Amino acid sequence: MKTISTLLSAAVISLISVSASQATTQASTVFHFDMKKNTDNFEVRASGWSDPKFGDLGWVHSSDWGTFNAVKGQVVTITMTSSETGFHPGSTVYFRGADDTADNSYIPDVALTQTATMAKWGASNDDTGEPLGDIVMKYITHGYDGDGAVADVAGDLITNTFKKINDGVPGKLVIKFKAPFTGLYEFVSGGYKPAPTINKAIKHIVKVKVIVK
Repeated sequence: MKTISTLLSAAVISLISVSASQATTQASTVFHFDMKKNTDNFEVRASGWSDPKFGDLGWVHSSDWGTFNAVKGQVVTITMTSSETGFHPGSTVYFRGADDTADNSYIPDVALTQTATMAKWGASNDDTGEPLGDIVMKYITHGYDGDGAVADVAGDLITNTFKKINDGVPGKLVIKFKAPFTGLYEFVSGGYKPAPTINKAIKHIVKVKVIVK
């Protein structure tokens, strides 16, 4: 029964992550991608998307953020590339629909969950008390660069559920999906499973390109 309860708890967590006690935070930069500006350089830390020292959660401020608009049925391709040997990008895509009334720079918590919807209703600015609205970031998809990444740890139920994407090119991650909704999408990019030679104390450049068609 303990095993079943654990699995059920994990299943519930994977559906939605609700922030009730932690502080709402604001991403320092959110780049909007469109047809005219479809590339940008993200600055992220090597364990920004998932940090084993942080319970395998990610850090909002150790990652970088982008938005784009898509119509239901359009194909979205997000390409993230690092030129540093041993750096592996990870990314999660969310949808911010009509039930999300806050500015898209606001995130429910300083911690990000890679495989779940993140939400905080009635969010407010912790410094001023100003109402921000509802933050509802519906989980769409995720993945990380598996080419040359450190092997999974046996028995790690959290990180072993992450979607490994292999294309034969270490340092490159391509996330491709068909948009299930019409509206604004937001995605986060950070590092995951870096090689020991990668400096975890600084931010690294990841080139990002978004194509919607």
